[in-house]
Amino acid sequence: MSRYLHRYGIDPTGKSTSNLVQNEVRTMERRDKRALVPMYGAFYADSLRIRDKATNELLKKDTHYVVGRLYDEPSAEFGKKVYGIIIITDTRVSDTVVLEYQVVGGKYEDSLPVILELINAVRHDDRTLLYSSIEGAPSGLPPVRHLHDIGDIRGFEGLTHAIDRTRMTIELSSVIDYDNYFSYIDRLMLSLADLSSLLATEIIGNHVLDNQAHSQYMLAAKIENYAVIVRKPKALLPANNAINVPRNPAFTLDPYCCMYRNPQKAMQVHVSKRADFSGNLEIDATVSGPFSVYQYANTLEANKGYYWRARYQADDLSVSDWSTPAYFTTGAN
Repeated sequence: MSRYLHRYGIDPTGKSTSNLVQNEVRTMERRDKRALVPMYGAFYADSLRIRDKATNELLKKDTHYVVGRLYDEPSAEFGKKVYGIIIITDTRVSDTVVLEYQVVGGKYEDSLPVILELINAVRHDDRTLLYSSIEGAPSGLPPVRHLHDIGDIRGFEGLTHAIDRTRMTIELSSVIDYDNYFSYIDRLMLSLADLSSLLATEIIGNHVLDNQAHSQYMLAAKIENYAVIVRKPKALLPANNAINVPRNPAFTLDPYCCMYRNPQKAMQVHVSKRADFSGNLEIDATVSGPFSVYQYANTLEANKGYYWRARYQADDLSVSDWSTPAYFTTGAN
């Protein structure tokens, strides 16, 4: 017997028609950000379709909503991103939406509807059960009402797991709880900002005049350690003051890093003839995907000097600081 109570079997492909949930209507309270947990739990992100019931408009990811609660284990095992939460970020979306998604199933299913169906089935079963009708019942030991210690009873492991999953489903699907979570995160971020300002002030006050122990470069590095969500990248190639750089250079950063493990969404590159990047840019390009290299497809002017910088963007649309600008000179070819 399976340890888990679930309606949908495990689907490692993300394409099984048996695991396609359609026309799941969900009504939310009117709030700036509204969180939803699909009725059948973890889903494949690429399969998610959300329609505004009032307008029948198909909502767009990152424009109208974002997904959260990444499931690391099935994402790595099946090679597809699996999430558990939907957050409606656009206040123009009505309070009722219709979901369609490919449920992962199996142990990744939050099976509250299934549990309720089983409980209702037992509750409304009024058939009479006779001891004599039980197959294999011992003839010499007629049943007598008695008590057992719960530790002596086997077979409740699956029910215990299902109840725990139900509790998690209720907690995670509570809009009020999510509003509290977001409020707490906002307060935490403000506290971190205040803390970084205080620490930076303390470093400057205590160490800026200590020439023997701390140089200005060490001071700058300490202040920079109080980083934002996406770490500021380093401009690797073309290196600063490089000469004879090909006119179609490959701009390379050090690897993407995010303190909250959010996946990378894009890399943006600026190239200018001016050190402050004012006026028209020679290159203003954004590359979608987890890349740290941008290959310029056209050609820059020969024997000219350029400044370049770049930054990363996470899937929650937060961005890093721009890399420290680097200067290079193109060659003749």
